[in-house]
Amino acid sequence: LTIDGRAGGTGTTRQLSIINNWGTTVAFRNSSNNKLRYVTCITTTQPFTTTAGNIQFFSYNSLFGSNNNLVENCDISLGSGSGPTSLIYSSTGNNAKNINDSIVNCNLHEFSSWTIYLNDSALQWKIIGNSFYKQTPLVPRNMVGGDAIIKIEESMIL
Repeated sequence: LTIDGRAGGTGTTRQLSIINNWGTTVAFRNSSNNKLRYVTCITTTQPFTTTAGNIQFFSYNSLFGSNNNLVENCDISLGSGSGPTSLIYSSTGNNAKNINDSIVNCNLHEFSSWTIYLNDSALQWKIIGNSFYKQTPLVPRNMVGGDAIIKIEESMIL
């Protein structure tokens, strides 16, 4: 599946916005070989939890994770409100792995704890050419492991 936010799939202008006022905007669940390109993803409110993400890669009751997915040239942010703890989050169960997923040339901003949070479920990810920023000061939430731009726990990044 490819979701391309450009008119006619050409140019560089994002003309598709996915806005969710409660929770995740895009979830890759046990899915592979998908592309999210030139889309604005905004979430405004999320329960205070480390398993929250504006865009989530996860596996549920499966031996296979979400693999070979591409998020490219997207604008991913919190918007207003308490928002998710992470803009991009990877998690699985049953020892499944999210393998070879890519975040490329995206703007990741206005986050509450981490822009990207990868735990031991993420293998061989590519994080290339992205911009990370916050226009207001980061207010620490005293999260386990602390607040940071990118949080990586026992993952393998290429």
